[in-house]
Amino acid sequence: GLPEGGALRSFVPFVSPPPFSLYFSLEMALTLKAPEGCHLTNKVLIAAAYSNVDVKVEIVSRDKKGYNVQGHPLKKVPVLETPAGSLFESNAIARFVAKQNGNPGKLFGNSAVEAAQVDSWITFAATEIDPPVSSWVWTANGTLPDNAALVKAASGDSRKLLATLDQVLKEKTFLVGERITLADIVVAGSLCCAFKSVFDQKLRKPFKNVVRWFTTVANQPQVFGVVGSVTLAGDKAPINEQGAAAPAADEKKEEEKKADAAEDDDDDFDVFGDDDDDEEREAEIQRIADAAAAAKAAKGKVVIAKSVVVLDVKPWDTETDLKALEEKIRGIEMEGLEW
Repeated sequence: GLPEGGALRSFVPFVSPPPFSLYFSLEMALTLKAPEGCHLTNKVLIAAAYSNVDVKVEIVSRDKKGYNVQGHPLKKVPVLETPAGSLFESNAIARFVAKQNGNPGKLFGNSAVEAAQVDSWITFAATEIDPPVSSWVWTANGTLPDNAALVKAASGDSRKLLATLDQVLKEKTFLVGERITLADIVVAGSLCCAFKSVFDQKLRKPFKNVVRWFTTVANQPQVFGVVGSVTLAGDKAPINEQGAAAPAADEKKEEEKKADAAEDDDDDFDVFGDDDDDEEREAEIQRIADAAAAAKAAKGKVVIAKSVVVLDVKPWDTETDLKALEEKIRGIEMEGLEW
């Protein structure tokens, strides 16, 4: 029949264009411009490996005026060139690459909430992790001049961050959901240089959950294919190998429980305190020893003086029973100790 009004009209069927990401999956031409060895490119290339995207890396050099790279308002790097325009800032680039080809790696989780959580961790890495960790690493490798106060503050902040992450990962294998996401890739990338240079065995000891998680991420084939072998500071063997399976979470947790039972000395580690100054402590011990030796030589015997020790106890959380904790501490008995 005729349409209302009796006039014959022609109708042109409307076909909606394919999704934006489909254009790039059909003709992918992505070029990442960055200096050689730039750690910020790793997260982008790992995301590309998960999303089956071919990203060409173009090495750029720095002159006296900086990087002469178009696409960044301040001509900084990295910059990603796409057929539709340029992108800057490494986290934005990593997000874009991870979403290509329909996000086959599920790097944003399985729901809108998980996708938002992934974004939260990416922002956390940029605002909370990168500033102190980068300051510490850059001072250690000579990029920044020696600054004892800066290193002390950065190392203290890094310990607090590791303590926070350790609690988050206590019952979790990954930061968001049940599989690796861009959150793990970005956060692990922010910590990687520190794990290899300044996070030594002593510092890592209280943070077993973080070390287990970092090892799991580093053992993913897509991650290994970009960063290669990772050897932690003070270790001789790498924590990952090509073709190695990711550590089983259940096995790791069982090993950690056994280790915790055998290593009670970790319980008194103050993650919120300042770094121990070994040289000053050794100097103080030597001074006391020299004074005792001098007293023995002068009087024929060592004068043993009493010392007053103040214990600054910092509870793990606000739910700790301080009264019970005090009674437990005062229950410690040993020769010469008086409360």
